[in-house]
Amino acid sequence: GKLGRTVVVGSLAVALLMVLAAMLPSLFSSRLSWYSATLDPRSPESEWVSRWTAHAQDTVRGIGLGGIFGQGTGQESLGKQYLSEDPDHSPAGLYQVEAGFGAVAVEWGLVGLSLWLGWTVAWIWRQWRAVRAARDGPLGAAGMLLFAWIVLLLFVQFFGGLATFQNYLVNAYFWLLSGMIFALPEAAATARLEAGANE
Repeated sequence: GKLGRTVVVGSLAVALLMVLAAMLPSLFSSRLSWYSATLDPRSPESEWVSRWTAHAQDTVRGIGLGGIFGQGTGQESLGKQYLSEDPDHSPAGLYQVEAGFGAVAVEWGLVGLSLWLGWTVAWIWRQWRAVRAARDGPLGAAGMLLFAWIVLLLFVQFFGGLATFQNYLVNAYFWLLSGMIFALPEAAATARLEAGANE
């Protein structure tokens, strides 16, 4: 059945990776050593502490730059390089902070940042309630996957800046997947009714 096909495909993928690793050992070893050096928190070259520190400092700096009401929408927004006079449209030096919450604070100040955080937490909470309502059955697993993507976008990927959220494709997926999550309770109830009718 499905489990057998999944095991076969997974085994073939692992075998292909092993063959590639044997054929191109320097390619795999260089990447593995780089990942282990930068992602292992015990490594002196770990990126975790430096990136977290930079994000925290940029968030605090953004709050300081934005003040109570901010500098206005668009100050840290995606595409600012196309409005500058640089013929290369380089984003270098145009943005004041590299942190999503810091960028919101620059644009909308402490008031806007508070509203953004309130909206984010409320959005996540409402989606979690929708996922929990559909937890019985296969739709619950799909809901958890969609929910994880939304949480990653609104919190983890937001560390890199406001541009992550403003990317057109990412934003379209955000709204589409959010709508799917909000539809889960009704879809799960319909599936249960159909299963009951079939029995």
